[in-house]
Amino acid sequence: VESLEQIAPAELILPLTLFGRPLDRTVSWLKDIRAVAARLGSEVVFRPFDRTPIASIQERLRNRLSEPETLDPLVNCAPENLSALDTLLLYVDEVAFGRPPLLATFGQEVAANSLVLDGATRRNLELLETRLSGERRHSLLGHLDKTRTAMGGRLLREWVLQPSRSLRVIS
Repeated sequence: VESLEQIAPAELILPLTLFGRPLDRTVSWLKDIRAVAARLGSEVVFRPFDRTPIASIQERLRNRLSEPETLDPLVNCAPENLSALDTLLLYVDEVAFGRPPLLATFGQEVAANSLVLDGATRRNLELLETRLSGERRHSLLGHLDKTRTAMGGRLLREWVLQPSRSLRVIS
């Protein structure tokens, strides 16, 4: 749940089945996830996570990349990560009105490269909003954000929520 609060996704994709059985949408952990999603304004979307062979997933990903060699780092990643990426891209295809974007590059996030701040720390430091009024304007992000595009704003938000551990990156 804290990871969801940290990422604050616009949409949350969940499986239709779990361990080969239809997902019971009344279980408490799913209710907790839906409550957090509602608080964040995230839409919960259910999609099938199929068991496509890894070689087929890799081929489909190569066809989506403008520079197919960027897939190389993901060749050795866990099959469930590739399957999740494939499910995500199939969803993007579905909502892209027949014009799926060509990807330039992508990679795996490595938690060791950045600090992980729990929800209480983010709230106490008022990174995204103030504790009393809940306004973004007087938060750290509100003071720092002079970005001109939505993408720049999202990148800055990511940097604030997951500050780098690398002195080289910070300098």
